[in-house]
Amino acid sequence: MIASLLMPCVLATAGLQQPDTAAGITEASRSIERALTTVFAGRGRGEQAPERQLFLLVDATESLRKSTFQEQLSDMLERFEARLARTRIGLGRVGHRGVVVVEPTLDHDRVLRAVTGELAKPSGAIQNVYADLRTLAPKLSGKPGRREILLVTLDNGDAEDDLEATASLCAKLDIAVTALTSESYLADCYWRQQGAGQAPRGTTMTGGDNPFVDLPYGWLFQRTHVNEVTPSGHACYGINRVVSKTGGRVFLYAPRSDTKHRCSHHDPCLFCNGDHIPAGESYMSGRMADIAPTVASRKQAYKDAAKDPCTRDVLVAWRDAAKNGLLRSSPPLRLASTSAKPERNRGGRLLPMFTLGFKRNAAKADKAGKQCDRILGRLTERLESVQRHDRSRANAELTRLLLQITRVNLALYAGWCRETAPGLVARDPEHPLPPEQLAVNLDRRPVGVSFTSMCLCHGVKPFLRAELPGGESVREELEELDAMWTRFMERYAHTPYAVAAHRAGLARFHLTYVGVVAKAKRKKPKSRGEDEPETEKPRNRPKRGASSGSSAGPTTGGN
Repeated sequence: MIASLLMPCVLATAGLQQPDTAAGITEASRSIERALTTVFAGRGRGEQAPERQLFLLVDATESLRKSTFQEQLSDMLERFEARLARTRIGLGRVGHRGVVVVEPTLDHDRVLRAVTGELAKPSGAIQNVYADLRTLAPKLSGKPGRREILLVTLDNGDAEDDLEATASLCAKLDIAVTALTSESYLADCYWRQQGAGQAPRGTTMTGGDNPFVDLPYGWLFQRTHVNEVTPSGHACYGINRVVSKTGGRVFLYAPRSDTKHRCSHHDPCLFCNGDHIPAGESYMSGRMADIAPTVASRKQAYKDAAKDPCTRDVLVAWRDAAKNGLLRSSPPLRLASTSAKPERNRGGRLLPMFTLGFKRNAAKADKAGKQCDRILGRLTERLESVQRHDRSRANAELTRLLLQITRVNLALYAGWCRETAPGLVARDPEHPLPPEQLAVNLDRRPVGVSFTSMCLCHGVKPFLRAELPGGESVREELEELDAMWTRFMERYAHTPYAVAAHRAGLARFHLTYVGVVAKAKRKKPKSRGEDEPETEKPRNRPKRGASSGSSAGPTTGGN
C-alpha cells in the first residue's frame, strides 16, 4: 500500500485524504475471514513484526454468536501468531459498563477465552456503539506503535449520538477504526417513519446508507416501501463516517442462506413459483462505485444537497407528489436558495378513493393522473439537462420510474372502477367473480376497495400480454413504462436501484367485505385517506444483514 511508503509524519490518520464516498472504504468480500485476515496481517512489510495496539470492540448479539466469528478468530490468531508477536490485543464489549473487558495484552489466548465468554451472553438491546468508541479511544492514547480498533457489530450502528465528535476524537488520537458489520438498506426510511421511541437515551435512530433519506417512499397503490427491502451494498452511514475519517476499512458480513429468492414480498408472483432470480440483482463493484453514498459530514451533505440539481429536483417532485396525495411521506430537507435544513416527517394523506363510489373514484384517479403527468414532465425535463451519473442522478431516475408506475396504477384503478367494479356489486353479476373473492360469503355486503401487488420482478413486458382493465389508456401508460424501464435497467442493472425497481408493483384491485378485510364500522379518516388500506410495516426493528451479493455472489433481495 502506498501509505506504508510515506514518511512517518505523513502517516497521521487525521492527515489522510478522506474518500468522497463509501466506495473508497468498502470491501467487496462478505466473509469474516477476509476481515480478520486484513486486520491481523497489518500494513507493514518485512520479517520484523510491527508493534501495534489493537482493541476488538465486540457487539455480542445473537447474530454474532451464530456466526463463525469465534472460530475464525481462533484460526486467525494461530495463523498470524508470528505476525502478532508484538501486537497487544484488548477486548471491549458494546454496552458493557466501562466497555473494557480485557486490557491490551500479548496473551492472545486470554482474549479468545474472553470473547467466548461474552458471546455466551448475547444481548438483544439496541446499543450506541459510538459512545463506546469514545470511551475506548483514550485508552489507546499514547500507546506505542500503530493504534487500531476493530468494531464488530452486526445489528447496531443506527443509534447515533455525537457522531462527528466520535470520528474527530479517533482521528485526533491517530486511531484507525475498521468495522465488520452488516449491510444497511437503501435510503432506509424505517426510523423516519417510526420515530426514535426505542432509541437509547441521548441518541437518534437513523439507519440507511446516506446522511438523510434521499428517496421518496410511501407511494400510492404500493404494498411496501422499496427503500426498506433493498440491500444497499454499504454499511450504515454512521459507521461509514467514522471509518472514512480515521483511515480504516468497512467489511460487510452476510451469512450464507438457503432461503429461496422471493419475487414478491407480499403477494404471490403471477409469472413464476417464486424461485426465479432476476438478471441484474447481483451487484457489480464498478457500477456500485458510481452510485455510492457520501461519507461527508451531515452538515456538508446538507450543503451539497442544496447545490445539487438532481437532489433539488427530487425534493421538489417529492413535495409536489405528497401535496397531491401520491405519497404518504414528506421530504427530509427543506430547501432554501443556497442551503438545506433537515425537516421531520410530517406524513401525508394519500388520495381518499377506496370507497364504493366507483364513478367518483374513477374521476379522482383521472385527476390524479394529470397531476402525476405534470410532475413527471417537469422531472424528465430537468433530468435531460444533467449529464453526469452519480447517486443523486440515480435517485432522480428511480423517482421518475416510480412516478410512472404510479401513473399506470391510477389508470388501472380508473379502468377497474368503470369496467369491473360495477358488475361485482350488481345483484346478478355479468362476469364470474375473481379468485380472491370465491371464498367470500356472498350474503355479506362489500364495504370498500383494497388491492394486492403484482410485482415487477419480471419487468414490464409480461403485463403487456396480460388482460388488464383500462383498455387503451392503460396500454399506452404501460408502453411508456416499458420504454422507461428498459433505459433504466441499461444504466442501473447490478445496483440496488434495479432491486428497488423490482420490488415495486402494479396494483390488482378487489372489494373488501365486513369481517374479511375491512372493519364493519367506518372510522373518520385522519392522516390517511378515507378507508385507505394500510401498507405492511415491520412490527419490530428490522434486522440488518441481508446480502446484496456484490461482485462476490448473487443477491438474496433483502430479508
